[in-house]
Amino acid sequence: MRRLAWVCALLLATTTAAAQPEMTPEALHRRAEEKLAILDLADAAEAFTAYARRFPKQEDAPDALREALRLQVGLGQTDRAVESLHLFERLYGRKASERAHELRWRLARALARRGAHHEARRLTERERPTDPVETVLKLGFAARAAEQRHAARDADEAFEAILTTTQDAAAFEKMAAGALQGDRLRRLGEALTLACEARFRVAAKRKAAVLKQRPKPFRGPHTMEALQTYVARDLGPWLQELRREVQETEELYLAVLQVKPSPAPRWVVAAGADVASLWWTFDARLDEIPKPPLPPEVVEAYRASLGSLREPIRARAKAAARICVDYATRYQLWSDDADRCLAWLDEHFPGENALPVTLAPQPERRAVPNPPRILRRGEAGPPPR
Repeated sequence: MRRLAWVCALLLATTTAAAQPEMTPEALHRRAEEKLAILDLADAAEAFTAYARRFPKQEDAPDALREALRLQVGLGQTDRAVESLHLFERLYGRKASERAHELRWRLARALARRGAHHEARRLTERERPTDPVETVLKLGFAARAAEQRHAARDADEAFEAILTTTQDAAAFEKMAAGALQGDRLRRLGEALTLACEARFRVAAKRKAAVLKQRPKPFRGPHTMEALQTYVARDLGPWLQELRREVQETEELYLAVLQVKPSPAPRWVVAAGADVASLWWTFDARLDEIPKPPLPPEVVEAYRASLGSLREPIRARAKAAARICVDYATRYQLWSDDADRCLAWLDEHFPGENALPVTLAPQPERRAVPNPPRILRRGEAGPPPR
């Protein structure tokens, strides 16, 4: 009886399936649009892919496959997105080579934003860039992939190549003129971010080397004459040389702000904070100079002379820290770097620093929109209604 029931069920299912007509292109495409309308995104992507696979000669089949790829990237289905890309290239690669090239680069950028830098590099390693932006993005994929596998030398080489490629500011300004909106503007922004980071890395390496320097310790007889000789021969020249190198390092950071057509706000704030910390660390180095073994009144005179040297250095640190806070406020991009600058200002110049403000627009829930209200840093916004 059980065997007979199983055979009857199988025959019934076969008969029912045979009785159902095969879905037409219009019905399958309508099904995909309905899934998309109710935000069943995974099923919508599958339906668009099935539509393109079963009816590849339909006029809107390439667009359906592109929509499927877009949904799969947004859902984090990277494996399915890569499969959809390969399907598009197999079906339409010859006739729509530009579209296939664009899809491959879009997918690589989406993978990179999700941290899948190795996959992004593999997708583009055999692709020939068509403009400087794609060249920079390709080098960026290689640099990030090298960082993920802890290959510092390879990452440095990739960023050096980015630095060389982005020296021609005119080419990027020309591309910016035709990238006023949409994906072209986003990809240009990603390339400019990499260009700023490449310059920041150069300056940061120079900063680390500069701040490793220490003055020669005082050696000699415990006399005022010996101390004056030490200051004139060792300490004074060392301070002058260190200040010169600090100023040269600051110039390297300023190169971040000179990226054309517009520097990336994230790296502008970071560069401002690093310049400020460069000067305040130089200021702190004066406290680390060892006291000579001399009578207290002589040591105090020695410290007073160092204090006169400190005033212009601390003034530079103060100005740089305020510029960092101004950058963060201007770009509405408050970060740990800006917090460090504001904390240093509050510690050394209390009562002189107004808290920056940020614009926090309220959500519009009425027919008449509410004007944005100014919130101070750290202040909570209005509770949800």
